[in-house]
Amino acid sequence: MQEAILEQVYAFIEDYIHKVDLSPTVREVAIGCKMSVERTLDALSFLEARGKIERVEGTHRSIRIPTHAVD
Repeated sequence: MQEAILEQVYAFIEDYIHKVDLSPTVREVAIGCKMSVERTLDALSFLEARGKIERVEGTHRSIRIPTHAVD
C-alpha cells in the first residue's frame, strides 16, 4: 500500500474526528478520500497494523486514534 494513500486516509480520519467529534464510518472515509470501500478497508488494516488507528470489528464508527499515535 502506498504511503501517500495511508497518509491521506489517516489525515482524513484525524480531521474528521477533530471537526465532528465522532469517528468516521468506512464509507465516509472512502468518499472523503475518493477511493473504493475495499481499498479503504485495506488502508485501514495497514494503519491498524502499524498502531496508528484502532478498530472494533463489527462496530459502527469504531475507528479511533490511540493517544500514543497522536503527534
